[in-house]
Amino acid sequence: MQHIHFNEMDEGALQLLQNKEGAQANVVGAFHPFAAHPCEPLGSLRLSLLANTIQPSLDTQGLDQLKFVCHSCVPGSDASYKKFAAFTNLQSTTVMCRVLVEGPFKIVSIVASYPQLTSDKDEGETIYVIPPSENVDITVQYEKAKLSGEPDGLYQNIEGNLKILFLPQNGAQLLENASPVCAQSFPLCTKLLYPKIALSADSISFNGVHPNAPKVMELTLINPTICDATWSIAESTSEEKKKTDRRRPFSSRFPRLLV
Repeated sequence: MQHIHFNEMDEGALQLLQNKEGAQANVVGAFHPFAAHPCEPLGSLRLSLLANTIQPSLDTQGLDQLKFVCHSCVPGSDASYKKFAAFTNLQSTTVMCRVLVEGPFKIVSIVASYPQLTSDKDEGETIYVIPPSENVDITVQYEKAKLSGEPDGLYQNIEGNLKILFLPQNGAQLLENASPVCAQSFPLCTKLLYPKIALSADSISFNGVHPNAPKVMELTLINPTICDATWSIAESTSEEKKKTDRRRPFSSRFPRLLV
């Protein structure tokens, strides 16, 4: 039996050798001063080190809960402009993160199941601590923009992102002034529906008419969308150039217009 004596670790005594498969530790030592030297010199003692890097993440029940379907004629305070999603930490370690949104969206509230320290920071700067098996509930609202002109189609797809930025930590302590180690992005999508009314005919031709004998033509107003619309008729004469509007609600029924 050979006795090998390892001195106190000094600089260079433990060497880490990295390769494509992992890392190895090369420990350099010396024989005990009273031990007999071996017949053949011993090689270096190598210890193989293996570590798996797992990025922090939060899980949610599908992405459909982050998809909005809104009617442009409905005010922005309507419940359809808000969505709620729960995110759970399924990993075995505590994560620290910040939450922010991109695009025409805003965070209404963030409620964590684990007690948080009170903070006077803005919503995007608040740090949330989420231990294993705990969750955080996030409510996001689509911010309705004022329509500047006539829409191109019956609906418009508006996209954004909900981002969770994970911060570096040393155990349960947050590393101050450190950049996020990684980010998790969840798509936000709003399908904004526009009301539209179509006529059963593009033009009306009365052809020949008899004086003092009114001729009646019939048109049908059609709503090809799935949202309610309000329609009006603007009448003008060549003399006075006056317009009068008669606004009426219009849903799935097809009213007839007599001209």
